[in-house]
Amino acid sequence: VELNDKVIFADNGIEMIFVASNGYFFNPATSTLGSMVQTGWFAAATVTYMDGYFIFNRTGTGQFFISELFSHVIDPIDWATGEAAPDDTVAVVVASRQLWVIGERTTEVWYDSGDPSFPFTRISGSITDIGCSNYRTVATIRSNVFFVGEDFNVYQTQGYQPKRISTSSVEFQITRSDVSKLTAFTYTEEGHWFYCITIDDNLTYVYDMDTAQWHRRRSAELGRWQIQGAFNLLNTHRPFGFNGPNLYELSID
Repeated sequence: VELNDKVIFADNGIEMIFVASNGYFFNPATSTLGSMVQTGWFAAATVTYMDGYFIFNRTGTGQFFISELFSHVIDPIDWATGEAAPDDTVAVVVASRQLWVIGERTTEVWYDSGDPSFPFTRISGSITDIGCSNYRTVATIRSNVFFVGEDFNVYQTQGYQPKRISTSSVEFQITRSDVSKLTAFTYTEEGHWFYCITIDDNLTYVYDMDTAQWHRRRSAELGRWQIQGAFNLLNTHRPFGFNGPNLYELSID
């Protein structure tokens, strides 16, 4: 894994998989760490989990593929294509037990239909003509999915429809940036949920979902906020920085 990659994790309660082009699995019970390179594995930028399956986008194609049930093993025939448009699938993410297949120009939602030939089926009427410019900006809050669109607006889904939430000033900064460097994550603090996006490694905007307002954050002498992401540990969101392996504790004081 390259040090500047955004590594995305998912777990099924038995094993954990993390991807950043390459993929790896880890079994905490046996302390087994291994490569996902196997028959049926394709390069992937994102992984998510739903109903016993790990789900991956297939980089450079419109496809996504899945693992065997409660396993990291991949069956090479277990894949499907986002069919709304001939665009690449940028990311896959689960929100409220629905699978969002996010493409470069379109987004569609799938559910677990239990079909024995392939368990996931697209939801009728869920296709939208809005895609994502960078998988690193995809994040979720409850049933909502956030991402930066191919038009450089920031979107929050409502039902199956992405709604523009960015202001013109946020969009101006994104438009003039290197979009490939955008990163984003979500976390909760003091009853508020936040979507945090860092632009060109030197500017951080934060959207408060509860007030529907944006604000800027920065750390000390940095132009950006030092926090790069957060993960849930013992029901607490534990943030980590962009410039080292340290974990932090946030405080409003």
